[in-house]
Amino acid sequence: MSENRGAEPDRSNSFDAVRLIAALTVLLAHQQNIAGYTLAGYGQPSLGPFGPKLADAGLYVFFALSGYLVYQSLDADPRAARFLSSRALRIYPGAVVNTVACLLFGAAVTTLSVSAYWGDPETRRYLFHNVAILFTPTQFQLPAVLAESRWPAVDVPIWTLKYEILCYLVLLVAYKLIGPRPCLRRACFSGSALVWTAAFVVQRAFPALLPSGADTLASFSGVHVIRFFMVFFSGAAYAASGPSTGAARAAAAAVLVSAIAFIPVTELRFTLTTLLIGFTAIEIGRSRLLFSHAYRRCGDLSYGTYLYAFPIQMLTLSRWLDASNFWWLTLVDVAVALVCAVLSWHLVERPALRLKRGRRERDAPRRSPSLA
Repeated sequence: MSENRGAEPDRSNSFDAVRLIAALTVLLAHQQNIAGYTLAGYGQPSLGPFGPKLADAGLYVFFALSGYLVYQSLDADPRAARFLSSRALRIYPGAVVNTVACLLFGAAVTTLSVSAYWGDPETRRYLFHNVAILFTPTQFQLPAVLAESRWPAVDVPIWTLKYEILCYLVLLVAYKLIGPRPCLRRACFSGSALVWTAAFVVQRAFPALLPSGADTLASFSGVHVIRFFMVFFSGAAYAASGPSTGAARAAAAAVLVSAIAFIPVTELRFTLTTLLIGFTAIEIGRSRLLFSHAYRRCGDLSYGTYLYAFPIQMLTLSRWLDASNFWWLTLVDVAVALVCAVLSWHLVERPALRLKRGRRERDAPRRSPSLA
């Protein structure tokens, strides 16, 4: 969604492509799920009996990459004010413009009059809560917008942004409390990842302990804190552990795969599969496997795709879906979402990132050589 773009010194990597694949994975999962409300044979797909739902897999990729890259960014420049401003410039400009775009989209398709729509308290709540992000509940509905849909939500995926920001804040506090000793940081972040992993296993074993489902998306929920923190801080711990050999990484992957195959505890298998998805995404991102100069020129389209796909899908599927055109509508939705993502990157996200880089360049002469 919004990982740091400057953490890796070698920019010939695959992180942008992996993020876009994750965003398209979420799009496809939502496409199937929305279609399932009206057509038989569709629904939320999953990655087998020991794997997460497809949409969750995309989210875990985002959070694992975020933990890995944002930790590197903080480690390279541990100043709290710089870290917070950089994170805000990556998240908020795109989210604010997306909120305004959704309000305009709602005005175009609502069945209310213009004055009734803009004067409705629900419209004002949508603007305030979705621009503020951390001030929950996240708002999904606009007055009389997509009312013909079984679930008249405008942009559901934005619910994860508050957890992304929460991860940033907890990472910063933990980093500052631990102090400058790398060995202690490695131990603490590895321990944190283990604690959140254990909590995830317990939550999977005893699901009644914490509620789940669509009614937990609007406000902060323990079930989502646990699963996103597990993946995010596993990525951060991986970054904190420093460089490792290819043989060591291959051995670790082999151990994970073997454990998934042979451990007879379903909850552990599910947890290890989730972690394997995150670590695989990091390893592919670090490599040149999916690197493309042509794609690099397009920009990082993952955040824009993630933000804008759902309203497009809700409009097309609620109004034109039938038993014969699901995949045609999917192609249309992907194409329109990518166009929106290109516009978001070039008109909103990249200009915001230039503000961050400009501040870094202005501060450079004042920094000591040890911090340069």
